[in-house]
Amino acid sequence: MEQFRNRIIATLASMDQISGDRLESLRASVDADADFVDLEMDSLTALDFCVGLEDAIGGAIEPADLVEHPSINALARHLAKTRGAPV
Repeated sequence: MEQFRNRIIATLASMDQISGDRLESLRASVDADADFVDLEMDSLTALDFCVGLEDAIGGAIEPADLVEHPSINALARHLAKTRGAPV
């Protein structure tokens, strides 16, 4: 799960969706469960995020995945389960 969590955070950071203290806080705390809504992600940003994350993990991410798994940790757990990585 940690590898996906790191890729999610890196993708958000590359989009300037999170920065500064918030970025460091997310990287430092494995238990942080930031919701995408808290990151002020709108539908266009969500699409860009999906494309960027697809490039980072080498697999398809659908916007519906963000609705069904609405936080960084929830999405990371989902990706770990569906891609066979340890949770």
